[in-house]
Amino acid sequence: MFAGALTWALPGYRGAAHRLMRPGMLDRYGSEARPARFWPEVRGSLRLVLRWLVLALVLEAFLQLFVPDSWVASLFGGDAGASIPLAAVAGAPIYLDGYAALPLVRGLMEMGMGCGAALALTISGAAVSLYAAVAVASIVRVRVFALYVAIAMSGACAAGYAAAWID
Repeated sequence: MFAGALTWALPGYRGAAHRLMRPGMLDRYGSEARPARFWPEVRGSLRLVLRWLVLALVLEAFLQLFVPDSWVASLFGGDAGASIPLAAVAGAPIYLDGYAALPLVRGLMEMGMGCGAALALTISGAAVSLYAAVAVASIVRVRVFALYVAIAMSGACAAGYAAAWID
């Protein structure tokens, strides 16, 4: 709701949504049913999603296998200062779905990551992962995508600082 209210309040973002989308998107996905284009669109979307999903899963496996505990504790150990924004940036490219997020974050917390940093990583990984970002970037204009990333990252940091303050 915050992101929607902020977007509505910014000049140039209010009004018809067709101005925010990439040119040709409404023509491509308009209100008319086009059954002949359904399967080609499914195949094209599947290739795009699989390509980025594989890359995101490889990055996640790399982090889990090759990042030492001492690095995690030194970079994300405290909930003060730069550990929360750093965790949000580190989590941004990682695909964190419902199944992978909790074990990964639990493992990082066992390695020394603070509560606020863990929350920031989880939120940014869900909102700005390569998988989610490609889907958003493929349908909206560049400035809308930049706003999406900025709101998601600042929201992840704000939630991380709130969690650290409560903890």
